[in-house]
Amino acid sequence: MPNQQSDRETFTRIMVALAVNDARDMPTTPEIEQIADELLEWGHRFRYEFHRANIADRIAKLSRAEVEAQLAARLAPTECCTQWASANDADPTSLSDGDLRERLVDAEAFVERMAA
Repeated sequence: MPNQQSDRETFTRIMVALAVNDARDMPTTPEIEQIADELLEWGHRFRYEFHRANIADRIAKLSRAEVEAQLAARLAPTECCTQWASANDADPTSLSDGDLRERLVDAEAFVERMAA
């Protein structure tokens, strides 16, 4: 979180400078902080979606059998994944190829997020 605080402070400084130069009326500190928070949130969502797209590209090259095997490995009960796996325990053979790949993308992203 210290890095996030530093990012927030940097955005806040930038927004204050822009507000002073461009605005007729000086925005309030809460308005500037809200804009900074929105920019940081957008950045986090953008990085997450980019990461998911990279995972999806990697998974797109796998055969159905490889996808099923990797999904089974990712959903194997582990300390961090037991609850997530139980919420997503549909039989992989009943899923379409697209749904199966999406399930593996979700599992990969979840496991990598938990490991971070």
